[in-house]
Amino acid sequence: MPLFTKILLFLLALYAVYFLWIMVRYLRTWAAARKAKAPLGLAAIIRMRWRHVDPGEVVEAYGLARQAGLDATVDQIELHVTKGGSVLRVIEALRLATTTKIRLNWPDLCQRDLAGEDVIQVVQKRIEALEKRV
Repeated sequence: MPLFTKILLFLLALYAVYFLWIMVRYLRTWAAARKAKAPLGLAAIIRMRWRHVDPGEVVEAYGLARQAGLDATVDQIELHVTKGGSVLRVIEALRLATTTKIRLNWPDLCQRDLAGEDVIQVVQKRIEALEKRV
């Protein structure tokens, strides 16, 4: 077999391994999305990656939001991640607010998070203020 053919076959095999590695990564994220009941297909996960959004973070946040009974959508979560927000902290703050019957909403906490406030601390201050009234 000529040297050129060996080099070409080696490069082709290398490309195939790389392609399989990428596909396994996307399929693993897709499986996690299915488990979290996130309405994400494989194409949406690939588009997120192209937009430099970590689909794993979005899926994790969506799963946590569903577990906490929050009605955050995948699009809302992705938008907050795209803007550079800490979506897991916002979800934790909303979960804390919901369990203590404090009325806060997703857009308000996202706005505060993007402004640099510690949203969990905001909720804790409201809890302390409510406890002082009682």
